[in-house]
Amino acid sequence: WIKLLQNLQPSIEAKTEMSVHMPASSHKGDMGLSAGVTPMARPWPLGWAVLGVVLGLCLIGLAMPLLVAIVLLQTLLETVRFVANLDHDTRTAGEDDSTHQDVTLVMPGTCGYIFWQLGMVHYVCEQFDTSNTKLAGISSGAICAQFILKLEEAASGASSGAEAAAQVRAHAQELFALLDRRIAPVLWWPLGFLGRMGLLLDDLGKYLMPKIVPQGRIRIGVRRFTGGKVPALVPDVVTNFASVEDFSSADAATSCVWLVVTLQPVRWLS
Repeated sequence: WIKLLQNLQPSIEAKTEMSVHMPASSHKGDMGLSAGVTPMARPWPLGWAVLGVVLGLCLIGLAMPLLVAIVLLQTLLETVRFVANLDHDTRTAGEDDSTHQDVTLVMPGTCGYIFWQLGMVHYVCEQFDTSNTKLAGISSGAICAQFILKLEEAASGASSGAEAAAQVRAHAQELFALLDRRIAPVLWWPLGFLGRMGLLLDDLGKYLMPKIVPQGRIRIGVRRFTGGKVPALVPDVVTNFASVEDFSSADAATSCVWLVVTLQPVRWLS
């Protein structure tokens, strides 16, 4: 992320008006090292840590045959559909109005590292005006896209870059404090997140629900079940949202990792 920003900063300012909220000199000693939140999390006791690691490895070993079978079957079905040209792109050339001057923040899925990813997004939004960028994400990256919209709302109406940065930081601190309170009772041992992370992400989605969703600016990657002669879970992208609730539902669907995040194997989108 940092290397990317260093490389893109000149072009960002020239092409998309993505500007620094505050002069770099005013941040010294204040940015990059701390988000201003003291976490409640504490290291696991040695006994619980060892037990969790051992049980985790056992669960992985038990699940591995099923996971390998699912991967091989899905790969086979997707290959057949590709060879038979069953999943051709139906979008028209004019549907995507992107240009080479656009800056797109692409955020991948990072699973449990979502909390580090949110911290990096907070840094970007505090340092830069991201309102002219496009956003693309999958899984935790889609949640980060939602976080960016919320931080942009927090910065709107500010009379200066310094005020906008301060409002972004205050809003991010509220989120991190909320996450800390919700996560601490769940992650009291290494396997505490199994099947329960989805509940935390659902709470996070409610808090991050923006007032409006800009049409054509956001793309969320998902796996879509398609039937026919060769049923399979095929890659797809959601770009149009009828409401903020639809946007949050798409975020929940792209973050649906069976057993790890939720006990539901699928999420349905209208």
